[in-house]
Amino acid sequence: MVKTLPLGLLLLAAGCAEEHDVTMYIVLPQIAGVCDYADVAYADVHVTGDGPEDFTFRATPCMHDPTLMFDGFERGPSGPLVLDRLLGDWYRVDVSLFSSAGSPRGQRHLPFLASHSPLVVDFARGDLVGWPATPVTLDLTTCAVAADLANVRLRLTPEAQAYPSVDMTVPCARPGPTTAQATVPRGPFHVLADGFGADGTACYRADVSVTVLGPTAPAVELRLERLCFP
Repeated sequence: MVKTLPLGLLLLAAGCAEEHDVTMYIVLPQIAGVCDYADVAYADVHVTGDGPEDFTFRATPCMHDPTLMFDGFERGPSGPLVLDRLLGDWYRVDVSLFSSAGSPRGQRHLPFLASHSPLVVDFARGDLVGWPATPVTLDLTTCAVAADLANVRLRLTPEAQAYPSVDMTVPCARPGPTTAQATVPRGPFHVLADGFGADGTACYRADVSVTVLGPTAPAVELRLERLCFP
């Protein structure tokens, strides 16, 4: 049996729909002076929801916040960057970055739940148009002294990025030095090197952090530590 609620109760229920205010932060890669370095001046934000919600606004300026310790955007047209009085649950935000001349500098799309605040839209270096890269040499010195080391898997991951930008396996060269060449986005990144024997056993590892800011970089020496013993 289907029950029908009185019209007054229906209107009361509609009037009690919960509203949400969502504080929003647009975060750029955490490198000193990134707003100027990446030529990012403003962000256009487009929000759509389950219902009729569909609006766009501009966030500016791109700046460093010494309190929250991030570079990016936290202000909208009339103050702090807040999506106010959102009804319903799921929304989508589209953030487009632009230079002072109006050239596109990057874009991200993100679903979010209106009942959760704050909303952080973070940009990795790979999300930004024209982010400069630098070639680096990785020196695998352990290959020369560890006779049971057959090859090394190298994973280079920019800081605050979930996936490596470089993932390759390098065979140890004997005789002679073993080196590898890679090109990485400028800034801090993490190098994870796993060394394998001829039977596929992983018995060596090196784990280092490196920062590259210029067009050239010194060689990165990787001394792998032995993890297993006879």
